[in-house]
Amino acid sequence: MRRRFSPKERSERNWAGPRRNRKRGREAFQRRRWPAMNESQERNPEPEEIEARRTGDGYELVGRQSGKVGEITFQTVDEDTWMIDHTYVDPRYRGKQFAKQLLNLVVDEARAKGKKLIPSCSYALAEFRRHEEEYKDVWDREGRA
Repeated sequence: MRRRFSPKERSERNWAGPRRNRKRGREAFQRRRWPAMNESQERNPEPEEIEARRTGDGYELVGRQSGKVGEITFQTVDEDTWMIDHTYVDPRYRGKQFAKQLLNLVVDEARAKGKKLIPSCSYALAEFRRHEEEYKDVWDREGRA
């Protein structure tokens, strides 16, 4: 007959495995959840000059050595409204406010041209909600996607 384990024993056993495999079990768990990054995925690349470029339907950030760092795109909904539908930043450059810079480029252009914005991209919507006062003049809430 199999031994029944208490919930505490079960959680310890699932986490660590049998005593003889405890160390290997933890290492395997960490390896599964947080894979080691290779050199091409390094999160702290050397600082380089990054320039913003206007594309047909958005903006992109381009580094001299690394190529495209990030992009944001929008679509014209009607003559007075744009919908922000995509924001992307290369994983090596995340956490450095590049997505915020891209969003601000679109917002500044919308303000200059008297347009309203519908944030359908999850990042843009989160930023608009987080900083409502900053974006209230360009946010088209009725058309919110």
